[in-house]
Amino acid sequence: MTTRYSEMSFASIAPRYNQINALPAQAMANLGRTLAELAPPGAPALDMGCGAGRVAIPTARAGLTIVGLDLDLNMLSEATRNGAGLPFFPLRGNVTRLPFADNSFNVVFSINVLHLVPAWKDALADAIRILRPGGLFIQGRDWIAPESCMSKLRWKVIETIMELEPGLRPTAAASPAVMAEALSAVGGVNETDRIAAAWHVQISPSDLLDQIAARAHNETWMLSDELLRAVYARIRDWITETWSDPQAPETVERRFVITVTRGLK
Repeated sequence: MTTRYSEMSFASIAPRYNQINALPAQAMANLGRTLAELAPPGAPALDMGCGAGRVAIPTARAGLTIVGLDLDLNMLSEATRNGAGLPFFPLRGNVTRLPFADNSFNVVFSINVLHLVPAWKDALADAIRILRPGGLFIQGRDWIAPESCMSKLRWKVIETIMELEPGLRPTAAASPAVMAEALSAVGGVNETDRIAAAWHVQISPSDLLDQIAARAHNETWMLSDELLRAVYARIRDWITETWSDPQAPETVERRFVITVTRGLK
């Protein structure tokens, strides 16, 4: 049984990553445009932990030159395929030892990566090192309407995993408040969160349970088969107790939210 969150493997999920986390076409375009407008056209930007290019690709399409760095070759292979023909340059590397000279980038993106990195403060320091004077550090995260079945089930899954396997816990960098404090401590000025994209999905508790069974739910990727079965059984029972009609769909608001930090250099 896997006991370290930071050892999560993306080998099996890489081909499906962008599909599982897909945004509608217009929301994707809005996301890319919002990010690209924060820097001069063609300015070099680093997406540290780019994964399969979910955010880097639409941002490159909107006009920035993106270097996508990731440690996982499976993810980079998908990103390379997805970014063909765009100003997108995939590179294998470790976010705690960025292979770039000082003052190399106008923008550094951190999208769903530092929660996987035990030495996340080292990664943050290296990101600041490679920023140009006046450069931006931009964090991105997915937001789900808190009262929706989607949000409630996500947190129930996380709670259940923590009960069954306490070692599967993300780093403190998973907390926006912790990241804001860390950036402020090194001189950063954190702007108010911006909604880079917003959309709606139709989904039911039963649909979400099916996603867990198929490992198409983000919180299930690091689970062994044994732990997945245990989590599934508990969540199935909880859904039955919580919703009178688990198959009834809800309209759930989704957002992609970014936090821009200035003044780091």
